[in-house]
Amino acid sequence: MKRTAEIIFNSYGILAFLTAFVFAVGSDLISADQRKKWDLAKSWVISAEQAYQLKQSGAVFLDARDISLRFLPRIADIKSVTWEEFSLSGSPNNGKLLPKKDILSKLEKLGITEKTTVVVIGDPLNGWGEEGRIVWTLRSVGYQNSFWIDGGAKAYSSYLVEIGKGKPPVKQELKSNPGKSSELDIDHNQLKSAWRAGDKNLYIVDVREEREFKGETPYGESRGGHIPGAKWIYFKEFLDDKGYLKSKEEIQIILNQQSISKNGTVVSYCTGGIRSAWTTSVLLSYGISAKNYSGSMWEWSALSASDYPLVK
Repeated sequence: MKRTAEIIFNSYGILAFLTAFVFAVGSDLISADQRKKWDLAKSWVISAEQAYQLKQSGAVFLDARDISLRFLPRIADIKSVTWEEFSLSGSPNNGKLLPKKDILSKLEKLGITEKTTVVVIGDPLNGWGEEGRIVWTLRSVGYQNSFWIDGGAKAYSSYLVEIGKGKPPVKQELKSNPGKSSELDIDHNQLKSAWRAGDKNLYIVDVREEREFKGETPYGESRGGHIPGAKWIYFKEFLDDKGYLKSKEEIQIILNQQSISKNGTVVSYCTGGIRSAWTTSVLLSYGISAKNYSGSMWEWSALSASDYPLVK
């Protein structure tokens, strides 16, 4: 190893040396998260290893990362998509999905049918949960064999490095036949009715940044503040410092700290239903009843302040 390092350094310079060092060290530090056996019959989330095996079986890969992040790292044989492609345009409905027929038409052009297994890649640490939003979209229109990779592009890329070094994947029996999802969205009228009725089994959770929760409007909301009674849990609280999901037990502790019962239904919202869709996908993967308010603050803040109040 020492001799190899000397050759790289002397022949190609310090940049090449550092690059080789990062790949050499990183690929030897494959975490257990990359081999985790998520139950594909229940989970929307899969490990890098499971994604690799689904790829070998013909799964279609979608890159949901922002265009500025798609080369960090670059993933081969993947189709790029954005959540906006499947959403209405024009304020205040930006976060809502297009009619189902329009979404299906767009998916067909990507070579995706209801029988297609789809794996979505994101950037958990730098993104907004776009991968969760895309999978939420797919499942909302009935495409149940849709998953996103825990740890994102970095986890999958480093796993490919491991495979390239001759380390065979651990064989798993993958059964990606999840049952039909229940209603995954909630509209503003349903949410308002549940809130006004004081539904004790429904927990409204604001997953935006704390500054947004307290009233700042950095992303174009018409009014600032949060829905009365909403709990605040920043969506990235569900991630560890490497971008992997925390365990079910750890996430349950976070919910317990906000007095959210595991037997209730969590309705998440953010600015435009992106971060909240990701949050919904995480909770559902851990067996917690959850829905996404896709209209979120873009819609709620544009409605009548007397009927749809906000507090700071």
